[in-house]
Amino acid sequence: MADRETALAVFEFIDSLRSEQYRIGDPTRDGAVAEMLAHLSDDAALRDAACAKLISPGLERMRFMLVANHDPNALPLFASTSRKLWYQADYNVREIANSEFHQDVPALLWRLSNCLRDPERRVGVLEAAAYMSFMQGDDERVFSGHLGRLAAVSPQGEVTRCLMDAHDHGQAPAWLMERSRTMNASESESVNESDRPGLMRRLFNR
Repeated sequence: MADRETALAVFEFIDSLRSEQYRIGDPTRDGAVAEMLAHLSDDAALRDAACAKLISPGLERMRFMLVANHDPNALPLFASTSRKLWYQADYNVREIANSEFHQDVPALLWRLSNCLRDPERRVGVLEAAAYMSFMQGDDERVFSGHLGRLAAVSPQGEVTRCLMDAHDHGQAPAWLMERSRTMNASESESVNESDRPGLMRRLFNR
């Protein structure tokens, strides 16, 4: 389990992306950030907190730490986020990401993960990248790229399998399903609505 200082550093890094673009290119700085994010690979609770912050950028430090510490008081937060993602078509993660962040965050995480030589230490960062790519509705080519990179280092990982299952069965957040329904009603109606919360719970180990 990551210590409090590391968890706070992860929070501050993600939060900083709301105020300015992170520019790759300084090897020392990039390496330090990548080393910090490597903790997502060996601490599922910290990875969960990072994912929650990515899809809900306004998540406060206190709530982030509740999740990172696997505090039972964080469960209502997950329930609320789950309802928004899977049942509220107006909770558009793509629009939220575009308005809150100054760059393509999944792409940034992927590039930072390249600073880590050990494939096992890249897993958590790539899980976060693929998860956000899925939730913000990246096109097939982009999402498949993130998922493929994750599968290459964690082929049997829970997040890998969940995202593959969701992709194969046509599951998607409510905002994306609503857009698909508008474009092709017959296709979108084939999705089993009751399956939606299950993916959220499995991804977050809740």
